[in-house]
Amino acid sequence: MPPPPGHREIQQEELSRLFGRMAGARLVALPPILALALWLAFVEPAWWRRIGLAAVVAALGVFFVAEWVAWRRRGFTPGAVPRNLAVGVAASSIIAFATGGLASPFLYVTVVLALIIGVFVPFPTGAALVAAQVAAAWLFAWLGASGAVPDFAIAVFGGGGRDPAPAAFAAVPGPEIPVPPPPGDEPVLDLAEGSRILGRRLRQDDLIALEGIGPKIARLCNEQGITTWRQLSMTPVPRLEAILAAAGSAYAVHDPASWPHQAALLADGRWTEFRELINRLRGGRY
Repeated sequence: MPPPPGHREIQQEELSRLFGRMAGARLVALPPILALALWLAFVEPAWWRRIGLAAVVAALGVFFVAEWVAWRRRGFTPGAVPRNLAVGVAASSIIAFATGGLASPFLYVTVVLALIIGVFVPFPTGAALVAAQVAAAWLFAWLGASGAVPDFAIAVFGGGGRDPAPAAFAAVPGPEIPVPPPPGDEPVLDLAEGSRILGRRLRQDDLIALEGIGPKIARLCNEQGITTWRQLSMTPVPRLEAILAAAGSAYAVHDPASWPHQAALLADGRWTEFRELINRLRGGRY
């Protein structure tokens, strides 16, 4: 049965009204998004993360305003929905990449976008957009497993393994943790200079500064009494392997062979040598 007369016009009018509300709501949401991006750039100062977040948020702001102005001038056009959803897929993928990939809370936005695409975007455009989302998710999984991107797992949202076993917090048999030299024998570290050379904020004895160590692995080391760069530099690799093994299979992909070497360079303030070393490593591996 054909639709009644005027059905298409009514549908177009309702879509225009809905799209206008969405465009206005995005402008309201823009300041909190900007604030969140600035906060993430402050607490996670990796240069590539700052650039990625700043670029995508700025581009989204310009796009949101331009779409709202276009709607006010010309009203709703048939290409507006696919165009906006395509931008949404690209922006959500970039933001998820910059905030930890599969560990990013922004990844759940892709589920909502996929549902909207299925309703409003016809084949084959809709299928291509969903395929792009799936490809991005697989890329994030590969990046997280391979360690190809340094500091990929953002600290504020968690990182490292996802499935720690209860045994991770039990004492791991092994040699005693070496006692570091007395404070007077330790060199005074110029952390500001180290931050400048490494291009990211450096905090004293922050184990996450090492290539291959995320927040969860740092916590495992702390639970076993390894809390400083000097202590980690004096910890035998078999001891570190035992700590990872006790934490469960999720940590099997990590190789701690380079960690004592990295920690020794940091403990001695040899920032340039540390930077050269981590540039040669792949996910903390030699």
